[in-house]
Amino acid sequence: MIDRLDAGLPARSDREAATRTPYERLFTWIRELEDISPPPGWEERAAAARRAWGRRRQRFAGLVVLAIAGAAAAIVALVW
Repeated sequence: MIDRLDAGLPARSDREAATRTPYERLFTWIRELEDISPPPGWEERAAAARRAWGRRRQRFAGLVVLAIAGAAAAIVALVW
């Protein structure tokens, strides 16, 4: 249905026409949006946020590995 709508083909049935209505409204609304440019410096801020997220993820992964190693050591100590 979306492919037919995107190609500009008419609906095959009344049911398809009713189903297409919200999509047609959405596509019209998107086409009518005005083009705006992002604020200056957005790329640098996005890159900095990605780097910060990567550092947090690495720290969390390190803590998980440490916790697993500690649990394994405790299990070995209890079993022996």
